[in-house]
Amino acid sequence: MKPAIPEEEESKMDEDVKPPVMAKKCMDSSMYKAAREGNFPYLENSIRLKHGGNTDEEEALLLETHNRNNLVHLAVESGHKDFIQQVLHKCPKLAAKRNSRGDTPLHVVAQTGCYHIAEAILSMAEPHEGTAGTDNSLLRLKNNGGNTALHEALRNGDKKMGMYLWEDKETVGSVNESGESALYVGAALGVESHVFGMGL
Repeated sequence: MKPAIPEEEESKMDEDVKPPVMAKKCMDSSMYKAAREGNFPYLENSIRLKHGGNTDEEEALLLETHNRNNLVHLAVESGHKDFIQQVLHKCPKLAAKRNSRGDTPLHVVAQTGCYHIAEAILSMAEPHEGTAGTDNSLLRLKNNGGNTALHEALRNGDKKMGMYLWEDKETVGSVNESGESALYVGAALGVESHVFGMGL
């Protein structure tokens, strides 16, 4: 009869036979450059040259940086509306993807104050199941701090962005990790015009 193997050795043996975890493929420098410069033809060419034979276009568009920023996150930071529309036309799900801070591209827009890009993202994004529609689903997404895009806009004192993102009334009462609603954030930061403008 074979001697029993101690439990800790048995579990170590199980670990040894597990398949290795594959490192996630990241966006290459040419795609990063295309997003930063807002150059869609350059992006398409890069995808054809580097990814064409091995992956489909959508899979390439979903690649991220090490901080999990996607093409739309990067283009938002540089203010390239046309590029964002072209990318979202090909891959609408990018609008709801979060980076390492939990920010969607709409959170980044709210932080940077690019109203015209917020409009582009909300009009191009695909609807998510179980919500009232594209706008509302994206407006309700929270980052790692529990902030919606509306929280972020109000923190920046951006009245135009705040009013636009307030389209979904449920978002106004949405509470972040600090227990603050978006309405509270606006009032606490002295952005009374937001609060009164919301008619609450």
